[in-house]
Amino acid sequence: MINILSAIDWKEYSQNLDVFFNENLTIHPMKQGAEAEVIGISTPNESFVLKSWNIASKPNISFQYHLLEALSKYHLPVPKPIAWGMNRDGYQVLLTTFYGASVDQITEEQIQNIASLLSTIHKIPISEIDHISIPKYDFANYFFPDIKMHTDLYESLTQLITRAEIKQDQFIHGDFHLENIVEHHGMYSIIDWTNGQLGDKRYNFAWALTLLKI
Repeated sequence: MINILSAIDWKEYSQNLDVFFNENLTIHPMKQGAEAEVIGISTPNESFVLKSWNIASKPNISFQYHLLEALSKYHLPVPKPIAWGMNRDGYQVLLTTFYGASVDQITEEQIQNIASLLSTIHKIPISEIDHISIPKYDFANYFFPDIKMHTDLYESLTQLITRAEIKQDQFIHGDFHLENIVEHHGMYSIIDWTNGQLGDKRYNFAWALTLLKI
């Protein structure tokens, strides 16, 4: 792992990375996402997560790095960013602190805690984080890619968007669900901010509820 870390072309970092080359590191597997490979890295005193995105997925990791910095300063429970860069295979990588394991089985009290987290996201004033240029995307094309290839579905979606009067004036996570909520010693944190953007908070809630029911 030391060789892998040293081979990364680090673009930005928030602390001296020499510790990762001098410490005795332990590697352990973690649950993988659809677009990225995730591994855990532990030193004798701390734990970290290294996430690398596959070549087909090209999110703006520089934005995600600075977004995590801003959200941490706002005291939202998110992983603290350590560094981001490019590995020798051309994949973008992000190194953060470790904040826990995915929540698999939930109680009514846990649902309330998670709902409170979602509410906290929506209360963040845009003015607090607008210095990192929060993106805004075309709703239909972003959340339903290639839907124009299916004329009947696209027509129905367009009608629903019009009726719902979709607004894109609040900060949203964009992919809020249980797989992106982690728990450590009873404390919850929100991970995977790849889809952070200006959007409609109702989408955040509807997406989370839909996946919960599934």
